[in-house]
Amino acid sequence: MKRSQMILLFVVTLVVARVSPAAEKLVKIRVGYGTPAATQVAPRAIKDFKIFERNGLDAEFLLAGSTLVAQAFLAGEIPLALMTGGLAAAPYLQGSDIVMLAGVVNTIPYHFMVRPNIEKPSDLRGKVVGVSRIGSGSDRGLRFSLVKLGLNPDRDTTILQVGGESERLAALLSGRIDGTVITPPLTSKARGAGMKTLADLGEQGIAYQHTGIVTSKEFIRRSEPVVRAFVKAFVDGIHYMKTHKSETLPVIRKLLREDDPTLVEEAYEVYVVRYLEKKPYPNLEGMKAVFDELASRNPKAKTMDPAGLLDTRFIKELDASGYIDSLYK
Repeated sequence: MKRSQMILLFVVTLVVARVSPAAEKLVKIRVGYGTPAATQVAPRAIKDFKIFERNGLDAEFLLAGSTLVAQAFLAGEIPLALMTGGLAAAPYLQGSDIVMLAGVVNTIPYHFMVRPNIEKPSDLRGKVVGVSRIGSGSDRGLRFSLVKLGLNPDRDTTILQVGGESERLAALLSGRIDGTVITPPLTSKARGAGMKTLADLGEQGIAYQHTGIVTSKEFIRRSEPVVRAFVKAFVDGIHYMKTHKSETLPVIRKLLREDDPTLVEEAYEVYVVRYLEKKPYPNLEGMKAVFDELASRNPKAKTMDPAGLLDTRFIKELDASGYIDSLYK
């Protein structure tokens, strides 16, 4: 390790130690997240493994709908949140000081699932498709999917607000909707009931900032050591999940309320092995894709710089110091 890297690693460790249990009482922090889906498993697992506590934090996770989480964050009720790129970009374009610290899922994890009578994308014209809420991650993902499939979301389909992934799957199976976007392992349940995958966007590896960890510049100014400790805990947790599969599977089972071990295993392979990155930088190309998707409805997305929404300094500190690489040796 180079001398400069050793010095930076020492600085990172020293700053985090200022909010460590050995230094003082745990710092309470509230974190919002939108849905008990596999895309949210990393922070919840990190809490269950007591990794936040080892970094000096007492993290309280608050579950609400994704748009409600965004509203609570913007109202200052929660300082940190898991948020989709689309939900984060909207207030940024309006002048909010929101920033994304880390990427959780840097691609579109959705499968576009349809009823058995849908043979090709054009069969969706005039049909009803479902999302959780307008403006949510599922709405962004569905619109992006439809465009990729050669359809105009607003002209060719009717978009219905249905609810979370379980509710969307139930609506699809009952015939209330003709298509929706869901993530593994619910995709296996859908196929088992005769539904079809029209497109697997996650398999295509499309750069798209689906989910990330956000905070505000003001909170960083007030509580930078806390933010630094939170990001380090996130990095530590990713390492633990990737190297402790047997311990992670029960956490996934609890979060998803899923007893089928095959489906829990699938969720682990998709979200921990494939999507979670050892160095969880938010993805600039993925955020550019979010801005491109927003541009048709918000002209500011054509002129504002997506890089201004990303604050990668805390990940960079850990990376440049050699800390992240050292975890996997």
